[in-house]
Amino acid sequence: MLTPRTRAAIRIGSLLSLAIGLVLFAAPEFAASAFPWTVTPFVAMTIGGWLLGNGAALWFASAPGPAPRIMPVLAYVAAFGALELLVVVAFRGALRLDAGAVLAIPYLLALGVSLIAAAFGMLELRSSTDIVVSDDEPLPTLDRRLLLGLLVFVTALAVGGFLAGDGGLSTTGKVFPEPLTLFTVRGFAAFYLALAIGIGALL
Repeated sequence: MLTPRTRAAIRIGSLLSLAIGLVLFAAPEFAASAFPWTVTPFVAMTIGGWLLGNGAALWFASAPGPAPRIMPVLAYVAAFGALELLVVVAFRGALRLDAGAVLAIPYLLALGVSLIAAAFGMLELRSSTDIVVSDDEPLPTLDRRLLLGLLVFVTALAVGGFLAGDGGLSTTGKVFPEPLTLFTVRGFAAFYLALAIGIGALL
């Protein structure tokens, strides 16, 4: 089971994600102007939606419960934080850390804290010697097939996003409703790959 310290760290990551996500989603015009890289208000709302979901998922993972329920959530959040930070490093030349980008440090902090807390939570669950009695039953066959289909779909989106180049379908508004920077496309791809990792852990 998770130690109280790790549970508290996960909840801090949850609250950070919820706070940044709420700003991005509820005040997209401001968020777009204050984000670490060039995004439109619609993209700011989209990223805000991801972070709100992450915050809710982390809060769920911090609640007492058997490891099989918590591990896939932590795997997704850890993968999301790691992949999004790798995208930031890859596009560090386009990263805004000036006074106007007031959401830069909070956004990066939310990613870092969530990654570290989720990773430590996974390590604790894997090394735990507690015997947990659970009434959980295996997923029904239909559910497994639906999840497998979703896994294939989001993996394909992730691969497409990582292979996309400037001037392609992803950056010219032919996939997303509006043009995107390559920085943003890679951020989307990281999100989809993290989802694939979480679904894979669940399966």
